[in-house]
Amino acid sequence: MDILRKIVLAVALLAGVSLFSIRAQEPALKPDATCAYVIRGADTLLLDIYRPAPGAETLWKGKAKPTVLNVTGGGFAGGARNIEGFMPWFKDLLDRGYPVVSIDYRLYMKDRRAIGNELGIFLKTAIEFATEDLLTATAWLLENGAKYGVDARNMVLTGGSAGAATVLQAEYELCNRTPLASILPEDFDYAGIMAFAGHIAPDSGKPVFVRKPCPIMLLHGEDDKVVDYEKFTKQGLNLYGSKSIAKVLRDNGFVVWNIHYPGFRHEMAGSMFTTIHLQDAFMTTEVVDHTGSSVDASVDWPGKPTGKNYRLPWLYDGKEH
Repeated sequence: MDILRKIVLAVALLAGVSLFSIRAQEPALKPDATCAYVIRGADTLLLDIYRPAPGAETLWKGKAKPTVLNVTGGGFAGGARNIEGFMPWFKDLLDRGYPVVSIDYRLYMKDRRAIGNELGIFLKTAIEFATEDLLTATAWLLENGAKYGVDARNMVLTGGSAGAATVLQAEYELCNRTPLASILPEDFDYAGIMAFAGHIAPDSGKPVFVRKPCPIMLLHGEDDKVVDYEKFTKQGLNLYGSKSIAKVLRDNGFVVWNIHYPGFRHEMAGSMFTTIHLQDAFMTTEVVDHTGSSVDASVDWPGKPTGKNYRLPWLYDGKEH
């Protein structure tokens, strides 16, 4: 069923706690396994697998909770699968009974400086490389995941910014059975997508989903100047943000949770730490229970930043974006 609800949420933040404040120092989180999933030229791409701690509730109403596969953001130029700042979020997921996988992918924009109209060409290639690597990691997990406790057919993709673009693009390629998606079985699909400030780059025209996509949750700042909430163009490359994606999904009766934040810019790309309750609700309600509901939620979040974005934990240049 398709239920469209307009929800206005007021979220109160604890006094003195900023949006991306990191909790007190905790013991370092170590993966249960680190595996090479592909070698591309000089690049050996790895993935880390984390299992829930003994005693964690890995079932929801008798059904297994999905594995969460993370694709870290960083403008296709920086970031890594094992950034220390993400470990508290991983631990939250593990404590709630969700296995976690985090992957490397090729950073095509690293050390590249676009001149003239090169940016659109470079960005298109960067998205293709990252998406190809994610689909390849998925194929590896389909073949090898069971021995590490990962059911690749019960897996939710997530990521922020470039990572969000990659997970959305992967689902888009799958639903349209493009050559990139041919590495995976015809009947394969992910269990869900959680995208933090992402976009889709269709080959031409507006996004079209030939096949029904998995449930998708989108979180995005309405005033994002890095990844526009609706649509933007980079030297001829059309990129469609969460608002446009949600409209296409909703108009076709597909399951989508579009959570958007007035006054927020690109800091929502790093909001995994502070939206764990939404992630848990989405995964239990739509990925496990398959209720088929659609949500359009405008979130009024007191204490939002004014004028500038917070520094995201994966950016190394020290600048605000």
